[in-house]
Amino acid sequence: MRTLVLASSSRYRAELLARLGLPFERSSPDVDETPGPGESPTELVIRLAQAKAAAVAASHGRALIIGSDQVAVCGDQILGKPGSVERAEAQLGALSGNTVTFQTGLCLLDAASGERQSEVVTTPVRFRHLEPQEISDYVARERPLDCAGAFKSEGLGIALFEAIGGDDPTALIGLPLIELCRMLRRAGVPVLGGRSGAWDPERRLRELEADGIVADIIFPDGSQDNAAPFQAAEGPGAIGADHALQAVGAWAYNRWLAEFCAHAPARHAGIAIVTIHDVDEAVAQIAWAADHGLRGVLLPSGVGSLPFYHHPRYEPIWAACEERGLPLHTHVGSATPDYGDLPGSGPLFAYESLWFSHRPLWFLIWGGVFERHPGLRMVFAEQGADWVPDTVRIMDNMYLHMFRHEQKRLSSR
Repeated sequence: MRTLVLASSSRYRAELLARLGLPFERSSPDVDETPGPGESPTELVIRLAQAKAAAVAASHGRALIIGSDQVAVCGDQILGKPGSVERAEAQLGALSGNTVTFQTGLCLLDAASGERQSEVVTTPVRFRHLEPQEISDYVARERPLDCAGAFKSEGLGIALFEAIGGDDPTALIGLPLIELCRMLRRAGVPVLGGRSGAWDPERRLRELEADGIVADIIFPDGSQDNAAPFQAAEGPGAIGADHALQAVGAWAYNRWLAEFCAHAPARHAGIAIVTIHDVDEAVAQIAWAADHGLRGVLLPSGVGSLPFYHHPRYEPIWAACEERGLPLHTHVGSATPDYGDLPGSGPLFAYESLWFSHRPLWFLIWGGVFERHPGLRMVFAEQGADWVPDTVRIMDNMYLHMFRHEQKRLSSR
């Protein structure tokens, strides 16, 4: 995900932003907040929000920068910071029974592209009629001497109010989260999951550029919002899957992926889905994928009730991949058992997923597939490499002590 930076030293804004559950950094901008000649409150808060974001963007060249500023207005007067107890009490006395309008400026700046979103959120607050003793007690307890209007709406100042209007209660505290969420979604950072870059090729390229990534390998992944329809990528063992619909889903996904990758073929390597219950259809899917610029084939790690990959039925698939120069790739899919919703189920899946993802390789090696198809390649992405030394050691041991004996036994039949 893109790095988020909050251009503010306010702990209240930081606490608000933390509600969204997104990781972020903080940086204090050095901006002169003096109003310009004839500048309206709306113009002021927009300008300062943008200026704060721009000041921080200079040192965070690939981040999304959040800038915000707020003024309180009573009538036609911008409320300043009182600076002393006497002026604070006088300000609150003037506000008693009146309505104060908060103007909160918000800016989301993409430091990589320069794209900027800005908005002003208005929040009217009606003060109740305050007794002099209440005002003195409030100022003594909260000391709002550095706050415009002499109150802290995020603290005890809420006790001064009769009513709060507006569409976003967080705007009153200084960071309108509803509007910010809209901006983040448009920038490809949905707060509730998903990534528009998974299906928007222009957004995908901007994200790659911002993250310093030269190219990526794309395969179906539900956690990244680009899963194939009808469980097409999960293989024959997917619970409740209809094999005919899986084939339809594979064709649909491959067509979409080819169009997506065609926007920037040097930056995207698309991995096509093949459905192995019908070998002739799998061969057709492989040929189509190669003809339309896809760069590999996703082989289901689990085969359900079908024979495993050392069986002769799959020879046309290996031959088609070898002829077309498409490497095989695996991902866990539905190969791991379903451990239910029990303690340890999640860690068990994660712990075993690599084992099941690598399992087809063992069948291809021991089944002699690579000897019969020397041009066939197999590539593993997103699966680490720490398993390779142990796998080679175990396979050497198996070859020396079991495989040669098995070959003799089978040849004597």
